[in-house]
This record gives sequence, structure tokens and C-alpha cells, in this order.
Amino acid sequence: MLPEPVAELILGCAFEEPCFRKIIFGLGGIWVEALADVSVRLAPIVREDAEDMISEIRGKKILEECAVSLRG
Repeated sequence: MLPEPVAELILGCAFEEPCFRKIIFGLGGIWVEALADVSVRLAPIVREDAEDMISEIRGKKILEECAVSLRG
């Protein structure tokens, strides 16, 4: 059983004309609206892009703390 949630995430895909697909990642919940703290890439992405997206958001410290608490 996982501990109570400590962070929400947003992961999405947006389609724009003529044929652009964007991937967005960031902290979810009120953080995405209050801070507009998201990272954006054109799809498709590879693992390195995903890792860069995680490291680019201002809320990455929260994610690092969550990872530590989940590892025990």
C-alpha cells in the first residue's frame, strides 16, 4: 500500500494544426494553474527528453522528496 499522496502530476498531449503534437508534464492540481509550472516538448519524445522535462520544472524538489519517501 502506498502512503497518502503528496504530489499530483499532469501529463498530457495537445494537437495543433497543421500536424504538431505536444507533450506536457508538470505538477498537477492547483500547482499547474497557480504556477504554470510545466515543461513542453514536441512528440515523439525519448527517455532523455522525459528526464529533461522532469528536471526543468520548478517543482522538481517535491518530486525528488516523493521518490525518496516511496523508496523507504
